[in-house]
Amino acid sequence: MCYSLQLKINIDGSFCKETSMGGWGFCIRDCHGDVCGAGMGHLPHVHDALQAETMACLKAIEFAAELGIGRIIIETDATSLKAALQT
Repeated sequence: MCYSLQLKINIDGSFCKETSMGGWGFCIRDCHGDVCGAGMGHLPHVHDALQAETMACLKAIEFAAELGIGRIIIETDATSLKAALQT
């Protein structure tokens, strides 16, 4: 049984400069590492990698909210997004 009320969400975004296209994805896991939900999508018009990563974060938070998940830990490799979320 999982006693932690927080779920961990790993997010990632991708960006191709030549086509200005990208994608987003996320995976929600419980304290045992079991997947509770996931999502991915295509981004037809992306300015940069940070925008793609931000869209992944937004989609993950929206999905968690729809499931009634209120306490989350978001893990991202985008340091500027992490800093923005912590302020």
